[in-house]
Amino acid sequence: MPLAAALMAASWGAGRLRGTLLPGLLVLAAGLLWLARLPIEGAFLTDLLGPSVLIGAGLGLAFVPLTALGVAGVEPRHAGIAGGLINTSRQLGGALGLAILTALAHPAAGPAAPGPAALAHGYRRALVAAALTALLAAAGAGVLLLRGHRRGAATPPAPTGSSPARRG
Repeated sequence: MPLAAALMAASWGAGRLRGTLLPGLLVLAAGLLWLARLPIEGAFLTDLLGPSVLIGAGLGLAFVPLTALGVAGVEPRHAGIAGGLINTSRQLGGALGLAILTALAHPAAGPAAPGPAALAHGYRRALVAAALTALLAAAGAGVLLLRGHRRGAATPPAPTGSSPARRG
């Protein structure tokens, strides 16, 4: 619940702010790296709540501008198709990402069932890989932002029919 609540609150805020993509990806990476440090005998309030809130906030801050960028410049009559492609790519990306992270998290096969330490190591490996992916996306967003500033455009174009305050 805290992750979902943070995601909703951050999405609401990102819809009213500008420039939330890069901070959102960095907050997401920080939350994933913090979660990767979760001890085997961790407690919810001291070890899981903080990273969950950061992950949710990072996702919420990043999803809104990513959606805006995905439909930027699309003619209004094609907005439904563009939105459908964005949602499809999120679903496929989530499924592919989950498959890759599950493969990374799976402990090496052995004759006995893996113990908690092996499982924790696998989860840490997957969470660090997810954080690195978010950092790579942040680097890409930073490069695009710098290119836009060099060309005189402070932010990417707003989707057709939206207000300038809703740009990512």
